[in-house]
Amino acid sequence: MQLRKDETGYVVIAASRAEIPQSEGTNSDVGNFNMVAAIRKCLKSAHIRSKYAVTGLCGPDIVIRSFSYSSLNKEDINQAVIKEAEQVCPFEINQYIVDYQIIYESTQFVSDEHEQDAEEEKISLGILAAATDEIVVQTRHLIKDAALRCVYMDVNGLALLNCLMQQERIPAGQAIAILDIGSSFTNLAVMRHNGLPFIRDIPHAGNDIINRFANENNLSPDLVNDILFNPNDTNQSSQETYTIMHNCCARLLTEISQTLRYYMAQESTRIGRIYVCGGFAQAKGLIELIESQLPAQVQLWNPFVKIRCQAGMPGLEIIKNNGAALAVAAGLAMRTI
Repeated sequence: MQLRKDETGYVVIAASRAEIPQSEGTNSDVGNFNMVAAIRKCLKSAHIRSKYAVTGLCGPDIVIRSFSYSSLNKEDINQAVIKEAEQVCPFEINQYIVDYQIIYESTQFVSDEHEQDAEEEKISLGILAAATDEIVVQTRHLIKDAALRCVYMDVNGLALLNCLMQQERIPAGQAIAILDIGSSFTNLAVMRHNGLPFIRDIPHAGNDIINRFANENNLSPDLVNDILFNPNDTNQSSQETYTIMHNCCARLLTEISQTLRYYMAQESTRIGRIYVCGGFAQAKGLIELIESQLPAQVQLWNPFVKIRCQAGMPGLEIIKNNGAALAVAAGLAMRTI
């Protein structure tokens, strides 16, 4: 996806989407080849000539944590972030890369009970991101093999929030959550009013749900796809599909529910709305099922309802039909190089 920004906001000037065939077994070379082929196919069909790429990471090789430091200069914050990463990262020491960003800086006055004058104390709040060397190197190689240059490496959950914050305001005293349900991972991002991002990648998503649906009903995954995404399919009634989906999504919904309840308890904040996007988001009955299980209002989120598309652009039909599946791509494309 390629965006430009003018005085009225972002405009999509090119978009494309390609399925990545699932490789059998654990042959990473085949999987990498399929991903590179999909990237090249997208570039060709969208007529994108730029060689610069922004990519997103997610999964068990990524750790995102918020931090709050007081009275530290930039050099001290660098050291504090490294120390904190050493404590929270489950990776081998010296085998991961750490970066951070200050989100808010504020000043508060503190005083000792024995002192008459209060002193200023600078508070720095931000997030740190850590990724294994392996995933960073692998991603750079993929981009290079697709004849592109990786100039920015982001995190999918942060890209989602980046896109949403361009469009929506968080009501005071509340938080919002975004669920991007893809094929292999569900990216969950939560943000409260004047707060810091909370990110969790859940290793359970569309492929798992489709495979369970297929196995429990003696169907092929292709037929399940037709049942869930083809509006003209009549293999299952709406009630039958809802009942089966309720069972197949139980694990994912439990993970999401527990995570949101943990967040609300930690932050003492109510989640007012949950936005759902991703390639699996338009499955029949999914939004109604999620809303019945989670403690907030739920809606399908298509960011392109509020992002203009250039007339006659490549991929206009893809945006119209699959906009909800491209939210991460939009957030990545909004990054400034």
